Formats: sequence, C-alpha cells, structure tokens
Amino acid sequence: MSINRENTMTTRRVPQEVRNQVNAEIQRCIDVANDHYNMTFQFPEVVYKKRGTTAGTANDKSYTIDLNSVLLMENLDTFIDGRTGRGTVTHEFAHLVDGIVNEWTRNRGWGRKRSLHGPSWKRIMRLFGVRDPSRCHSYNVTNSRVKKGGRKSGTLTVRCTCGCGKQGRMGAKRVAKWQADPSSYWFHKGFPLEVISTLIAPRPAFADKPAPKKTVKKGSKLETAITILRNFPECSRVELIELIRLDCNMSKAGATTYYYNAKKAS
Repeated sequence: MSINRENTMTTRRVPQEVRNQVNAEIQRCIDVANDHYNMTFQFPEVVYKKRGTTAGTANDKSYTIDLNSVLLMENLDTFIDGRTGRGTVTHEFAHLVDGIVNEWTRNRGWGRKRSLHGPSWKRIMRLFGVRDPSRCHSYNVTNSRVKKGGRKSGTLTVRCTCGCGKQGRMGAKRVAKWQADPSSYWFHKGFPLEVISTLIAPRPAFADKPAPKKTVKKGSKLETAITILRNFPECSRVELIELIRLDCNMSKAGATTYYYNAKKAS
C-alpha cells in the first residue's frame, strides 16, 4: 500500500535545522512501520498552523500532521522524539499509521467512533519505542495561548483534575449547566473539573445613568408635535398625525415621523 504526499513546510517561524529534526523522527517511524506492517508509508504533509494549547493534530484521511510551532520551539528537547520526551511528532504520526492499518476501528457500530488514544494507537507508539504512551502533554502554554478579543470573560476558571494542567473559563450559562450536571463538561473524559478562581464582571459605569433626552428647540416642528400630543390625549394615532400634518404643513409620511419622535421626546 502506498500513500503519496509531498513533504511540505508552510511556515517561516521554524528554522530549517528544527524542520530537519522533525523530518528525521518521522522518517525513523516510517522505516519502523514499513518493516513491521510490510507496507510502504510515504512522508506525510507537515504544516505548522496549529495554534492555542494543542500541541499537534493528525488527519489520516488527508495524511497531514499539523504542529504548534510555538510549543515546538519552546520544547525542542521533548517535543520531537517520543523515546526521550513527550514526543508530539511521534504521537501524531502514530495516529496516521493507526488510521491506515486499523481502518476498521473508525466506526464500531451504533454511531460510536473509535478511541483515538486506545489500544491500537498505544501499540503503534510502543512499536516506535515509546514506553509510556500518553494523550496529554504538559508543556507550558503561556505563550501559545490564543487571546480572543470581543468576548466577555467567564465567571469561573476551571482546571482538569487529571494532572495535565489544562484549564479554561466558563460563562454564566455554562456554569449553571455544569453545576446542575458536573459530567456535562470535562477536558479529559473520566476526570472532573475543579474551580481555580471566580471572576465577577465589573458593573458598567453608565448603568445607573439615564439616557440623555433629545433637546427640543423652541418654535420647532417637534415642539409643535409634542404640544399636539399633550393637548389632545383622547385622539387616536391617525387623528394626531393628521393634526401634525395640518399645523406643520408637511406630508403624511413626515407627520408620522414627527408623531413617533414626539412620543419619544415627551
């Protein structure tokens, strides 16, 4: 079986020397997989577009590995080779192999998907020399975390209790749902969340200030319309608009506009 893809690097932030190290680890794993499965695995497409706290992802359908360049450059000693560190590169290539040689595990019936970090993936990781395969990384994500603008801060900051250090914020609606059912949200299945801190959004300074009223000029058409509304409260809307039209000498459309403006100003 042959999977044909070009080795493509789509970033300038990762030096060529580091890219060569990534290539070397993937090629080592390819050689091991070729010998073990008696298949021909070509070099996958490698990109460095992943952002945020995720170290990397793999897509066995497009045969692509996407790595987080920030976490890669900050954790060179442990990021690449799974035999000597966390081995995100080894981790993601193992997903590609798992998706090809164990394709039958993708759907196990009744709409349930395979476990991405299940026994088949762990066997491949051990084949590549990783003694203790793990799905979670422990990198410092301070510099890689994506700051999202335009969104209100959550009311609670929660953390996963599995020890991975992953945390995030919850808004008021999600907090209410989580408190009613603690199993409704989790970072890693089987591990509940714990509260780190509570954030109370400050009340806007303008909350108690009434909206400024529109200034009505003396002798203006708006003042005339307001006077008509005050003097003839028993009249209907149609009758008031007709009075405004006659007194101000304007069209019916203009009188209608002044009628509603007068109601807002009065």
